[in-house]
Amino acid sequence: MSTSGKVPLFIPKTSILSQRSSGYVNTHSAVNEFIDNSIEAGAKRVYVYYLPRRQGNRVQTHDIVVLDDGHGMTPEQLQQALAFGGGDRFERKSIGRFGYGLPNGGISQGRHLDVYTWQSPDEVFCATLDVDDVVSGKQTGIDDPAVCDVPRELVRELTRPIGNFPPTDEQSMNRMLKEDWPEHGTLVHVTACDRLTHKMTKPLVEHSRYLGRVYRHKIWESGVRIYVNNRLIETEDPLFLNNSARHSGAVPWGEEIRFPIPVIDVHGLLAEEAAKVPKAEVVARFSILPEEWMGSSRKINRNELRLNDRRGISVVRAGREMDITLKKLIGITELGLDDYWGAELIIPTVLDEAMGTNTIKEGVRPQEYAKEIIIDYLAPVVTTLRAKIFETRKRVRSARKGGEPTLTEKLAADAEKFLGAGFEVPQNPEFQMQVEIAMREYAKGHCRDGETPDDAYERIKKSAYLLEYEHAPEGPFYRADLLGTRVVTIVNSAHPFYDKLWDPELNSKLEPRENVSSDDVEVASATSTDTPTALALLLMSLARAELTLRHRSEDGEEFFRSLRNEWSNVLRKFLMNSSAV
Repeated sequence: MSTSGKVPLFIPKTSILSQRSSGYVNTHSAVNEFIDNSIEAGAKRVYVYYLPRRQGNRVQTHDIVVLDDGHGMTPEQLQQALAFGGGDRFERKSIGRFGYGLPNGGISQGRHLDVYTWQSPDEVFCATLDVDDVVSGKQTGIDDPAVCDVPRELVRELTRPIGNFPPTDEQSMNRMLKEDWPEHGTLVHVTACDRLTHKMTKPLVEHSRYLGRVYRHKIWESGVRIYVNNRLIETEDPLFLNNSARHSGAVPWGEEIRFPIPVIDVHGLLAEEAAKVPKAEVVARFSILPEEWMGSSRKINRNELRLNDRRGISVVRAGREMDITLKKLIGITELGLDDYWGAELIIPTVLDEAMGTNTIKEGVRPQEYAKEIIIDYLAPVVTTLRAKIFETRKRVRSARKGGEPTLTEKLAADAEKFLGAGFEVPQNPEFQMQVEIAMREYAKGHCRDGETPDDAYERIKKSAYLLEYEHAPEGPFYRADLLGTRVVTIVNSAHPFYDKLWDPELNSKLEPRENVSSDDVEVASATSTDTPTALALLLMSLARAELTLRHRSEDGEEFFRSLRNEWSNVLRKFLMNSSAV
């Protein structure tokens, strides 16, 4: 027991070390705290810098600097801002929530935090928070801010190109000149960084692109510009509706959906009491992407449009995205089909408790009563959109001319260059002519949706791997064959393997198929392209290995035939007698 009868509410040493693990997803999530503060301070320009710190020629870590042209802070405000819970924005009308953002964001990434702020160029105040000094007992609080200047070396560094990325030409267009240094603003400098997500400068900058989605409303509505290492961040609209965003072209899906959510759970309350509980209106918007995008290549959709980066419903609070999710809002898993629609849910700050807003303003976890309301209004829209997109993609791909290998066949072919030669075939003209005739004959019986025999021939000709189907009730669950040098894997749709493991929902309606990801499944008829990619690659690799060993040994073909038949019989018994599969 303490001799004074009390112990401190917080033990500085353990508390600050605990605060270092505040739950930020990554470095960028922590830096968002500083950007939030800059925007709240009325900044129109926010500069984020990751300054490489070398030991010899090797980059060991980076300093983080965030500079803005906001209205700056008084000494008293600065002192309070560096204290945990000392912010002045708990009124629920702003991005800030608990007053932990500045210190938490800083010490989560580094062990030392300096903050400079000025409301006029001739009077700059600075204050410091040092983790090691707090742990040792040397720092027990935030001292009165001192009058000081931003270090000249730091100013010089920030007004020059930063390293080699982004390219110097791009940085020269956007970098701040000394004469453009803000007349009022704040500079946050985090040093001794030991918890950065990335060690090198390039990924720190490139992964910052998502700031354009998080702060899109602030950029559009308030004219804020955000730079990262002298690269201007472009806005990204998850609905693809805003013409000023990096990509656009979608169209709205239906009207806005407006519905109320009580600020507290009214379950269990008497009707009179429940009627007195305030409610706040949320607004949901949906969009559907252009039909032509649904037939675009994986490379375009993932690398250029980044469709898979924004699956779900974007949750926006106080003009800032907090999360993008389906699972947490309406309890269903994001799928590949969700690449082709967009949505956002605008929630007022008064619903923070209902939506599970946390101290770092990253992610939502709605209370059950709020989630039930959201599901009632939004889940039917998502189901309808998925159905529409599923049918559209199927139609687009069916209408598209044939002649293209499936995703799985392409993945297998891409891996072929890492493998040694499996088998050799004669190169004389007579044999090549025989292969040509065999491929044309094969193409006649293996046309896929939208293909003519000529289309099928062109596809087969440029394919290193082919995945086909047969219906053989007494046959093995797969077979392997050669067509010239092409590895042909044939899956038996009559074997229980097909129904139980390959595609158990093949003959079901769309609703049960919602767990099939269109990322890894070519949406077309089951005769050619409807395949679970990982399982297909497993069989195709087995087929190649079999054909390679059969080529090397006279006994290989008989061995694999016996193995395949025995394995298929055992697997048939296992699957037919297992209700759990």
